[in-house]
Amino acid sequence: MNSNISAWEFFQRKDLKEFILPETVTSIADHAFYGCDYLKTISFPEHLHDLGSSTFMQCTRLKEVILPESVTEIGTETFSGCLSLRHIRIPEGVTAIRDRAFYHCTSLRTVHFPEHMHTLGKSAFERCTSLQAVRIPKPVKEVESRVFADCWGLISVSLPEQITRIGKWAFSDCFCLEKINLPEHLESIQDGAFTNCTSLTEIHLPEHLTEIGRQAFMGCTGLTKIEIPHTIHKIGKNAFICCNHLKEVSVYDKTDCLNSGLFRNAEYLYLHNKDCCVTVHVTDQSQEETLLYRFWAEKDPSRRRFFFRKIQNPDYKIPIAVLMAAAMEEDTIFREYIQQNFKTVSKFLLEHHDEENIGRLLSLE
Repeated sequence: MNSNISAWEFFQRKDLKEFILPETVTSIADHAFYGCDYLKTISFPEHLHDLGSSTFMQCTRLKEVILPESVTEIGTETFSGCLSLRHIRIPEGVTAIRDRAFYHCTSLRTVHFPEHMHTLGKSAFERCTSLQAVRIPKPVKEVESRVFADCWGLISVSLPEQITRIGKWAFSDCFCLEKINLPEHLESIQDGAFTNCTSLTEIHLPEHLTEIGRQAFMGCTGLTKIEIPHTIHKIGKNAFICCNHLKEVSVYDKTDCLNSGLFRNAEYLYLHNKDCCVTVHVTDQSQEETLLYRFWAEKDPSRRRFFFRKIQNPDYKIPIAVLMAAAMEEDTIFREYIQQNFKTVSKFLLEHHDEENIGRLLSLE
């Protein structure tokens, strides 16, 4: 036999159930075993180097694959649609798993990544619904888009500290995901990255994070609180929409680019400025809520005063005034508002049992 298997050579062969590749084979070309529905086992030669794209795609009865140590890369869609594949041994010499390599391998339960692997392609394990836990090796710098999307059974993910970006929809619809560490060097969480991760009850956003994409945590109904780092300069639309149990959101005054979707579904908003913090009760008055986020996102003092004057709801206006007067003594508008409405402000804080801000209020007299 030749030293390689040609493209499409065994395409949709129905008579192949077991196959032993000769030791002389070093390369398997694209689509070589595509659609071999009845193929259950295959033995690889010791010196196999190259696996082409879609080599075993749609081999729906293939249950186990043990690749030789000579393999260094798993190509695009190589095992895509292998519905019965339960176990795959990835050699330690593999440095790259390309796009959609194991897409829709619904029986795959475990996978061990080689220590020196540096590339994990887009949608590489998308729709692997039986996969339960993954540990990404250290050389990987980015989590590509949809890499583990629709992995319904995925419970835990371990990311290395070098990760700087989590791509679009990377973990979307991972309904059972309970635990994932966000590395300290993470800079960007892109659109829809954790959409509908309904079992996720807590998430720590690291201090180097600068961007949260649109719908990044949409539908994360298990989240009860979130703290936005002061390093954030962009939060996409509806980043936390439909987080129905979200009760607390903490935001720093240095945080830029807020939007009303951040406050939606939250019961309390914690606003920070310098060393001060106040609690704002978020209501469902959409116009007032819009003014609130526009005030907090605005950095120009005159524009900020404009939005403050337009806010009428005391649940927003009074806590903001107390906070800003205490933290920004050079800006007299907030202090003047408190002095002019001292009785109203005092009554409000007493009714809300806000002892910390009552102390601040007394210091402003």
